[in-house]
Amino acid sequence: MASSLWAYIVAALLMASIAAVAIVVSKRLSGLEIRFKALTDRVTPISAAFRSELIRDLTHNHTPELDALLAKVGADEPMTPEEETRLNVLLKERVVEYDDPLITDRERDSASMLLMVNKRVHAERTAIALQIVAVAVARSE
Repeated sequence: MASSLWAYIVAALLMASIAAVAIVVSKRLSGLEIRFKALTDRVTPISAAFRSELIRDLTHNHTPELDALLAKVGADEPMTPEEETRLNVLLKERVVEYDDPLITDRERDSASMLLMVNKRVHAERTAIALQIVAVAVARSE
């Protein structure tokens, strides 16, 4: 009878310890989520504004295919892989087109920067999709 009482006490203490750790981890995770959201709320508008400026530099009436693809950049519905590939081809062409007097150096620079920004956004989107969250709890002694 004493051994079953002892087993009950050990089990209760173990469960209480696990519950206490779960509460601490939950509070820490909630704090991190709040901080991450605050950071995202600040960073996203800056990158979106930068992207919008680049798109504005690249949008012209004489390039309907590029304009249609640029309109999809950053939209709620993501571009298809084929559209992303075609956009990259058109942007690369814009960077190297030196014989077209309608394309300014600023526009070439914007095309080059948008290629880099899109590459980074794609990498971030992939990383978020594959993200693994690990939580470490320090041992209390």
